[in-house]
Amino acid sequence: MRRINYGIEARKHFYYSDTELQELHANMNNSSNEAHLASEIARFAVPFVFLNIFIVGVIGNGTLVFTVFHNKVLHNAPNIHIVSLAIGDLLLIVITIPFTATIFTFESWPYGVVVCKLSEYLQTLSVGVSVFTLTALSADRYNAIVNPIKHVKKVSPVKFALIIASLIWIASALLALPDAILSSVEDMGGICICKKYTSTQPNWYPKVRVITDFTLYFSVPLLVVFVFYVLMARMLTTSARGLREGQGSSDRVNKQMDSRKKVAKLVLAFVLVFAVCWLPRHIYVFWYQFDEETMSVFWFFFKISSFCLAFINSCVNPISLYLLSKQFRSYYNRYLFCCCNSSAYRNHETLQMKCRTQIRPTTNSTTAFSLLQTTNVDK
Repeated sequence: MRRINYGIEARKHFYYSDTELQELHANMNNSSNEAHLASEIARFAVPFVFLNIFIVGVIGNGTLVFTVFHNKVLHNAPNIHIVSLAIGDLLLIVITIPFTATIFTFESWPYGVVVCKLSEYLQTLSVGVSVFTLTALSADRYNAIVNPIKHVKKVSPVKFALIIASLIWIASALLALPDAILSSVEDMGGICICKKYTSTQPNWYPKVRVITDFTLYFSVPLLVVFVFYVLMARMLTTSARGLREGQGSSDRVNKQMDSRKKVAKLVLAFVLVFAVCWLPRHIYVFWYQFDEETMSVFWFFFKISSFCLAFINSCVNPISLYLLSKQFRSYYNRYLFCCCNSSAYRNHETLQMKCRTQIRPTTNSTTAFSLLQTTNVDK
């Protein structure tokens, strides 16, 4: 593959941030025809992708948040965490994406230092909220399946979930502060660039941050989730063996365990989606910071793809819920598709009334009526 050499001085400006795309776009336009073609493709493709992410993300996450807040029957522990995820994604989509998309429209960053700092800060904040909330959900599912009796605490599950969600937001906000403080706008040959890693920072700082971000926001949380699910799998295997040996429990307990297993599978699906969406981005920044090889068209498109994929993660959870959760699909159709026939609406009301009656004797059960519940035919 033919390499595109931008020179040592130009490469020093390729720092890890969304706005390095702006720098790369400017540099490539001044290089070969091949580079110019790649840059022009990105100029039109990325804003189009971001527009779709914005529309789908705002509608999906907004509907999810409205659904839970508008229906008291949905006020339970799993849904608290799901709403926390959705709010974090909404902040990223509404505040960051419009500014980031214009990188491919304007050669120079037109929004000033404050918006630059806010954009970088919210990206890191949103990632922290997402990965830490998914870890908390996995821990909640582990506790519900492995310790179903101890899962009933003196503190109500909803209050406990609110406390955990608040701590996650506080921790994520504090961990993202360096990006708000250190990010800045720099002039690069007459073009203003919003940069996460500026020229005033020591050379080792970007490398340390790349390793820290990968450890804190990716590898360690996913390792914790993996451990939780291995322990859950062992427990479920032991329980299944006990049932086959005639040590089964009541139908009510079995149904409750089946429901919790379904929720655990959906949480695992969320985690896998997060991993798939963010792994390419981490691969790129590791290559960029630790490999002296100059930028190529391949890495440019890999960079663009991983960049878009990371933002796509902010709009896929509502889609997953719609496809896998009968309850959320019912609410989604009710609020967004007014053309639903009256029988579908009556079915929704019947389901909601049934769930209200089920919640009274099982207040502490996180499976009472969760958006994470699947249809009855799910295995």
